[in-house]
Amino acid sequence: MILVEQLKAETAHIAPTLFKKKPKIKKLKKGHGPTEQTRLEHVEEVFHLDAPDQMCPSCGGDLEEWEGQFEGADLIDVVEKIYLVKKIKRQKYRCNGKNCNHIETALGPDKVVKGGRYSVNFSVDVASEKYTNHMPLERQTRAMKRLGLKVKSQTLWDQTQALAKHLVPSYDALHAHILEKKIVGIDTTSWPKLMKKTQGTKPWQMWSHTLGGQHA
Repeated sequence: MILVEQLKAETAHIAPTLFKKKPKIKKLKKGHGPTEQTRLEHVEEVFHLDAPDQMCPSCGGDLEEWEGQFEGADLIDVVEKIYLVKKIKRQKYRCNGKNCNHIETALGPDKVVKGGRYSVNFSVDVASEKYTNHMPLERQTRAMKRLGLKVKSQTLWDQTQALAKHLVPSYDALHAHILEKKIVGIDTTSWPKLMKKTQGTKPWQMWSHTLGGQHA
């Protein structure tokens, strides 16, 4: 009995806490809220009831549009890339002056390859896919084939090379801008020579100047 009474006395100060209600744990919400899309184009698309559905299911009367009343929601959609052939027709003009046979022809669209058949948009897209999205040219040709365009990877290479020539002034200006700064990051990477190795042959070195995360 002494032991029982002693045990009751020792546990008296903690007994009330044994029967307290456990605090409610707030359940975490599943998912997350919609991400604000400020850089996407926003277009409006209105949906209407089909003619057979424009009848009231309660009384059989005609349903009329409630002006200005909609149920709204956002829908993220994707527009598939397509390739097409534009038939370019450059209008010709002739002088109606007396004894004048002068003829003028309207200018056509710009191209990175003079006399080529690919638009500037096409060349920029190929270069962007390769150097921004790291999509090899061969893989691009397969993707283009699935969309109906038959083209060789050599053609895509020619387009990117021609585009690069047009961008040389911008490249040089960026390089000069970087070298004007007080602090410039420099990275070097070895580049093996694509030739028969001989004794003492050293790999080439490729240098990169960086500023603010941009390469030149």
